This record gives sequence, structure tokens and C-alpha cells, in this order.
Amino acid sequence: MASLVSSSSFSAQVSERTKELTLAAQRGDVEKARQLLTDRVSPDSQDEHGYTGLHWAARAGHTDVVKVLLQGNAKLDIQNNRQRTPLFWAAREGHTDITRALLQAKASPNIPDSDSMTPLCIAAKKRHRELVTDLLNAKADPDTTAIHTRTPLHRTLDHDFDPDSRNNDLAIVKALLQARARPDSQDHGHCCLAWSCTSCKGTTESRGSS
Repeated sequence: MASLVSSSSFSAQVSERTKELTLAAQRGDVEKARQLLTDRVSPDSQDEHGYTGLHWAARAGHTDVVKVLLQGNAKLDIQNNRQRTPLFWAAREGHTDITRALLQAKASPNIPDSDSMTPLCIAAKKRHRELVTDLLNAKADPDTTAIHTRTPLHRTLDHDFDPDSRNNDLAIVKALLQARARPDSQDHGHCCLAWSCTSCKGTTESRGSS
């Protein structure tokens, strides 16, 4: 019985320490994170959503905490309950320094989440031009497909045309094409050019009726 109690207490303690680390990562508390790692709390402990400290720090944009966790040998490609990696979150939120730090540490740019979205797909969807370039330079697959079989090129083009973001969108399209993305990739029978024409037409009609 004594050993069972001891084991239970140990599990509760680990769970509590995990919460401390993930909370420190969310808040950007560098010293707390460093102290917990010094106390031998695993950087790869996951909360109820499957997030590690590295997930939270990457999502929240806390570069210094990310660096501390990387120094503590945190797993780069660990996935949460939706199969999202820390790199996915950094790319989604547009955190350039963190994305670059993770890529420099050799995080994989080609791990899909539960919707088959890779970091490149989400960066293209969110129009993060610099991150698209960084991910392609790290050998991200330019033709990876996500929901509805849309590639990153589809993702860049499947929205209403906006002159204010034209240069940014064109730069993303050029980067993808230079990385040999296929413009003839099909999404429900529509190639990327068809998506582009539909977006421009929709915006023109909208402005004509206003």
C-alpha cells in the first residue's frame, strides 16, 4: 500500500510540475522555465490538450522561452492532440524569430496536423510571406495538400483579390513557383489559375455592386 501511495503522489507531483512549466511558457516567464528544467522537469511533459511548454511558447511568441526549452533538449516535432507541432503554431501566428529558431534546430516543416495542414500550408493561408520563404528554404513540400486537397498555392489564391495585399500575395506565389509548386494541382477539379480568376471576379463584382 505504501508503494501505491508513493506512486500516486509522484504522478500528482509530475502533473503539477507540468502545469507550472506550460504556464511559464504561456506567460513568457523565462526564469521560471529555466528553474523548472534545472529541477529536472521534462520539457516534453504534455498538458490535457497535448501541449508542451514548447508548443505554448511558440504559439504565444515567447522567443526567449523557446530558446531555453531548446537548450533543455525539448522535442522539436512533438504533436498535440490535433497533431500540431510547435513549428506549426509559430508559422500560424507569424512568429518569424521562433520559426527560424525551430528550423535552425532542424524541426521538420512537413508534419501535417489532423486536417493535413502543414506549417507551409498555414503560413500561406495566413499570408506570412517571410515564413513561406523560410519554410521553402528548409525543404517544405510546396505541393503538400490539406483540407479539400488545396496546396499552399491554392491557399494563397483562394480569397478575394485585395490590391492592398497584392504585392505580398504575388511574392508568396513567386516563391512557391520558384520552389516548383505545381500550378496545375487540382482541388475538386479546379486548378490554381481557376482559383485566382474566381477570386478576382468575385472582388470585381462586389465592388461593381457597391
